Amino acid sequence: MARTITNFLDIQQGFLHAGPMAEPHPAARRAVIADRRPSGPPDLRGIRCTACGRAAFPAQDLGCERCGADGAALRPAALAGAGTVSAAAIVHRHDGPGIGAPFTALAIVLDDGPFVHALLDGDGSPAPGTRVEAVAAGTDDDGGVVEVRFALAERAAGGAE
Repeated sequence: MARTITNFLDIQQGFLHAGPMAEPHPAARRAVIADRRPSGPPDLRGIRCTACGRAAFPAQDLGCERCGADGAALRPAALAGAGTVSAAAIVHRHDGPGIGAPFTALAIVLDDGPFVHALLDGDGSPAPGTRVEAVAAGTDDDGGVVEVRFALAERAAGGAE
């Protein structure tokens, strides 16, 4: 029987899920999801549909969410790790493993189109329309980015908080 986690927040897979769910396979949680760049935010490893052009994150091979093209129409795509906050919520109680409350969960529209959920790297609750950039929050043994959070754009660039 699969173990369950209550109020599991699975940012690495690109979605928020409140409530019981099976614990993801450890290899799935540690997949490299972004690539570092010499400067600026890391590129997210996404996909783009060759039939309609829609970008998606995280990468998957099931098919296009917009036009329904099968997985053969999807190609790997480096998506800019920058976007605009659509909504933010400060979580004051979280009993699941891996992260302690309080923390801020964000809904973000990436510049390349996909809508993602992620954690804020820092404190506060940015208003809708605030610019954010991805920051590497966890790496594997080879230095691959396996966890991404988002910081206020001026903070990520080294400016004032």
